[in-house]
This record gives sequence, C-alpha cells and structure tokens, in this order.
Amino acid sequence: MDSAISTNIVKLKKEWDKFTFEPADSKAAKKAFDEWKPGEKQNIKEMKLDQYTNLLRKGDGYFTNWMERKTEACGKFRTSSYSYGIYRENKEEESYKSAEQRGKSKEDKPLDLDGAEKYFKEKVRPVVSDLAEFKDLPLGVTPLEINYARKIAYMYNPGMLLPIFKREVIEAIANFLGVDVDASNYKATKIILDELANKWGLEVPNFEITQKLGAFLWDMFGKSFDLQHKNIIFYGAPGTGKTYKIEGIKQRILIAGDDENEVLDFAQFHPSYSYEDFIEGFKPVKSENGGISLELKSGRFKQFCKKAMKNLREARERGGKLKSYYFVADEINRAELSRVLGEVLVCLEETKRIDFDEEGKPTGLYLKSQYGHLDTEEQAVLTINEEHYFGVPSNLYFVGTMNDIDRSIDSFDLALRRRFVWEKMVCDYGVIKEKLASIKDAESVEEYVKICEKLNELIAESWGLGQSYQIGHAYFCEVSKINTSALQSLFDQKIKPLLNEYLRAEYAPNEIEQKLQVAQDVFKLSAKQDAN
Repeated sequence: MDSAISTNIVKLKKEWDKFTFEPADSKAAKKAFDEWKPGEKQNIKEMKLDQYTNLLRKGDGYFTNWMERKTEACGKFRTSSYSYGIYRENKEEESYKSAEQRGKSKEDKPLDLDGAEKYFKEKVRPVVSDLAEFKDLPLGVTPLEINYARKIAYMYNPGMLLPIFKREVIEAIANFLGVDVDASNYKATKIILDELANKWGLEVPNFEITQKLGAFLWDMFGKSFDLQHKNIIFYGAPGTGKTYKIEGIKQRILIAGDDENEVLDFAQFHPSYSYEDFIEGFKPVKSENGGISLELKSGRFKQFCKKAMKNLREARERGGKLKSYYFVADEINRAELSRVLGEVLVCLEETKRIDFDEEGKPTGLYLKSQYGHLDTEEQAVLTINEEHYFGVPSNLYFVGTMNDIDRSIDSFDLALRRRFVWEKMVCDYGVIKEKLASIKDAESVEEYVKICEKLNELIAESWGLGQSYQIGHAYFCEVSKINTSALQSLFDQKIKPLLNEYLRAEYAPNEIEQKLQVAQDVFKLSAKQDAN
C-alpha cells in the first residue's frame, strides 16, 4: 500500500475513535419503514404506479415519499421529480413524461395514463425490484437517478452499503483511501465499507455500523465546505458556526492528504495588528556587539504567500502536486484593515492572482511592496530578472471571520468590501436537532427548538436589536438533557451574561434586569414538558 494512503487511513482512524453518534432517529425511521416495506407486505414486483408515486393519489403512503422524506434520518439525497423515472408534466392534466424524455424537444409527445403505467411496469419497476434485491445492474440504473437508486438499495440492504449518496463525496472518500470505485455503480459504497471494516475490525453487515460510519464520513468529507471564492469572510453573531467553517478547512486539508502545519496559517487579528506584522517592516535585531539595529523582516502573510508560490511554480514547471494554501484571519474586523493590507490589497483580487503560463512566465499582478526595493530573493514572493516583487499566488485562499456586532460590514471601505465574498452566518435550528438527537424524547427536542426560536425573536424584534444579536446554535447545543434545571443552568452561565453585554450599552441597569427576566420567562419549558 502507498505510504501516503496508509497515513491517510491512520489519520482517519484517529478521528473515528473520537467520533460519537447515537442513531436514535434512524432506528425509528428504519423500524417504521420495515413495518410498511413493500416486498414484504406487498410484492414489490407487482407494485402499481399509484403505489409508487403520488401522480394518481393523495396522502403520503407511497414509495417515493418514503425514500425521499419519511426515511431522511437514514440518509438524505437531493432529487427532482424526473429522478424517479416517471413524472407528471402538467399537474392539471393527464400528461406524463418518462425520465428518458426529459430535456428532449417540446414536440416529443408526452405519455397518457396508459403509457405512463406501461413505462413504469416495463422500465421503472424492474429496476426498483433489482435494487431491493441487491442485484448487479450491468447496464446501470437508468431510468432512475443514481442517488435515488442508492437510497432504495440502502433501505432494503442497510447493512451492506453506506448511507452516502452524493457522487462527489463517494469519490473523495475513495481517493483518500486509495480504493478503486466506479461511482456510477449503485454499490460503490460497499467497497468503501468493506475496506474500512477490514482495516478497523468493524463487524458488518450491521445497520448501526453503517449509520455511524456514514455519519462520520459525511462529517469528514461531505461537510467540508466547497470554497467557490479565493477571498471570503464569514460573519455573524457568536455561536453561529464561524469556527465550524474553519474546521471545514481542516477537513479539506485532511482529505487532500496535506500537512496542516504547511498549508494552513491561522492569525488572530487585533487593534494593534499592523502592516509590519502582515506584509513587511523593520524589526529590532540584536547585533553581534550587543547593540540593537533595525532589519527588514517579512510579515506573516508575505511569508505564507512565498510558501504557496514555491509550490505553485514547482507544480506548473515539474508537474508536481498543486496544493491549496489557506490563510485564516480570525476576528478580521478588529484590525484597521486598510492600514494592515496597504497597497497589496489589489493583489488579493481573484483576477489578479499570480500563476504561470505554459512557457513558465508569470501571469497576474505583481508589484513592489512598501519596502520591496530592499527585498532579497529569499524574502521576495516572486523574482523576475533579479527584480523582487510581491503578489498573491492563485493557489492561496484568504478566509476571514468576524463578529458583526463589533463592527458592521458597512464600516469597511468599498475597495475592501468588493474584494471579498461575505457569507452571513445565522442560528441553524436544524443543527440543534441533530446535536440533540441522542435525547430520545423527540417532542421535548421540538419544544426546546421553539423556545430557542422565541428567545431569538425577542432579541431581534421585540428588543429591536436585529438579527446580528441573536444567539447562535452553538450556545443552545450545550445541554445534555432537556429539563428545567438544565435550561436554567444554560441561561445563567451562558445566555444571561451574553444578553447583559448586548443590553448594557442601550439600557439602564434596572431596565436590563427587567429585560433579562423577560428572556428568562421565554426560555422555559411548558408545564407539560416540565412534568415529563
């Protein structure tokens, strides 16, 4: 086995050993599906079109609804109506289309009801039946969309596959593990499951194992967010997941098999952070005779750019591995950015990033920094004809985080704002439900989420502080039980101090106490749930 692949598996195992997961919701969904499951109570080979989809019926007791919505806890997939092989073209008319007709000329005659039933019987139902029986499909899974096909196979064979359906994620996992999979095959995740079961000593087939492993691998590979832009800032209230985004970067590095210490630099910005710290400046250095002299030193970002540039040039010239480098500026709004970035701000623009053409000549923008005329080749990011320049390489991502309570986006000058993509982070109540999935009482979790929503509505609307002051989901997830004592402890230790900070700049002390009491009254369980 390749040493890099072996190292990857060891890294992944360390993360797996720390991973905790309680598949309570998925167990309930599987039990309900098993009680309803076509093929046992009814013969799947004889399933009718109106049992398969809601084209002809009302209610939710039909096959495609169970696959897409009623068993989401066992694995989600994105779909469209054509994914199911047959769909209604016009809701008001008896007009249908097969998946094979999708995208064809509008003159292509749609199917009537008899045609739709015939197509379902001859083309769709046999594939559904084969998937349920885990048969090989040498001709693929047409006319069904692959993610949907995987979900069918998983629900009927939940110990044999992983509940991961997205092709890109399956391929990323396979590449990381060094296993050869054909992602167009609905059984692709079986190879990954068998590989890890063999390496880690997991007992399969087993539904609980596939649920936990699926959740783990999705967390590691599916949630590592896709950076569509080279310059991005995540902003929002405390606890809304800005730090989680940075963890996503670490996942990307892990997946790529790179050394985090080499390709990631994390800088904490603060009011005294300067151009000299970031790009370059003169720093005092002790001389041999014991005196102090000033010497030009490269700043943190400039050093990082030089490291990324070295990899970029080597990859372009020698065909080596091109790595992605990530510079993270935490609390970026706490520094005076126009002064920190200086004249190199323009180099951050994606269209001005440095790369190399087929002849090895640099493209993009490179310039002399403030003290660039004093640079040496060792200090410069780019050297051309013995002239030394600064520039930002195309393989570098600049990621910032900021709490917009401290400083609004509007306070940034336009030149700075337009060079970044700004992504607003808000309280995600779905995350609260996921984190509290181990609490068996679903009704109490639902009420707790509603309490959290009401508290945030109070802050944003009743108090008029706006969405930026709402409390993030990370705060609300800090409970292991849902009862009066747990909520009181969370409010006193975490939420009340935060609200007090929000309010003390706007209200007198006696008014603050009144408002905190109102918040405490909102953040309480109903008498019914309290009794439970």
